[in-house]
Amino acid sequence: FAQRLAELERSHKADPADMDTADALAGSYSMDARYPEAIVVVQEMLAQKHDDPALLLRLAKLLAWAGQKEQSLGILGSAPLSHETEAVQFRCDVLNGMQRPAEAAACYDALVKAASGDRARLQPALLGRAHNQVWSGNRTAAARSFEEYLKVNPTDTTAALEYVELLQAQGNYSKAEKICDEILERDPHNAQVLARRAEVLFWAGNRGWEGRRNAERAVSLDPDLATARVAHIATLEALGLNHAASEEARNLP
Repeated sequence: FAQRLAELERSHKADPADMDTADALAGSYSMDARYPEAIVVVQEMLAQKHDDPALLLRLAKLLAWAGQKEQSLGILGSAPLSHETEAVQFRCDVLNGMQRPAEAAACYDALVKAASGDRARLQPALLGRAHNQVWSGNRTAAARSFEEYLKVNPTDTTAALEYVELLQAQGNYSKAEKICDEILERDPHNAQVLARRAEVLFWAGNRGWEGRRNAERAVSLDPDLATARVAHIATLEALGLNHAASEEARNLP
């Protein structure tokens, strides 16, 4: 990689107008997390291709990754990118990362509206909006967004488990259990889901033995899964098996 990068640097220095070389050099800098240098190269490319949407978006991403988020937002809000779905999505994500939930919420709402009817565009918009609502403490709205998202992408187990976690926080254990069951119908050997279901049953109360079975199954499938081991300990304690729980806790890595 270092040798290839050095060759690209020499070639770019010899002919800065060669867009293919510049493109490869900027990509190599980015792969190596050398964002300030990648930014300079992309800016040089934009000097040749003014207002090119793809290059502007590339520059906005590099600026955000380099910590220059206000500059990134300025580019993302420019006319050439204002109606580009990928750029609007990235703008929403940048606002999220800057902990500006109200602006991010408005951004995601506009994105969801614009993507209505287009499943490929709608999915990331709905999921991004759900994440923003969770992070901003709007759990009720987040639950609705997760529901909408899972209707268009019902096999996203990661998102489904995020929704289960939210439902747990709301005390809606029956709904959380139902979603775990739906996942396990299509993926019965998923240790993460079994561990989460055990945790849900623990908090629901009076389901200790079933929770223990789920946790033990999760541990047998993935002995290194921390959530499975913790769920096992919790269910043992719920059943009053404190000695066994203590032994298990001592064996945690």
